[in-house]
Amino acid sequence: MTNCSNNLFLRQRAIVVSIYLDYLLAVLSCVNSMSVTKLLILMFLSKSIESHGSELLNGRYSKHLIERATCAVSGSYESFLYELQYSVEAIEIAGDGGFIAIEGALACLTNEGRAQNCRTNNPFIPKLINEVASLDDKYVLSEMRSEER
Repeated sequence: MTNCSNNLFLRQRAIVVSIYLDYLLAVLSCVNSMSVTKLLILMFLSKSIESHGSELLNGRYSKHLIERATCAVSGSYESFLYELQYSVEAIEIAGDGGFIAIEGALACLTNEGRAQNCRTNNPFIPKLINEVASLDDKYVLSEMRSEER
């Protein structure tokens, strides 16, 4: 019985990590490269936004997207920290698989990663990604922490 439970756990983990791998490639497809810090945050925000949706994320407003996104996701900084393990594992798999290259603190999309053609379904997310790409890592992380509930 324990072996069956362990197999189920491993399958569930593989599914969750594969979802994060899709978000990783989708985020990088918008900007080609960004810091790993911002990438981890954007993977979490993208997954949360697409999973839960939000009325705050309509196209009427174009300023302060990071603040709107962190307010809108149903989750907290603790959720981000918990899900971080899956994001990191997805980055490791993507690197080992040749989908991304890690150069210093930057993750860069490779031609193989670009060929996967992963995209987000919510039109707000590419706007968020482009805004976050131009911001300082410390600022983005502080915005994530400021929404701690």
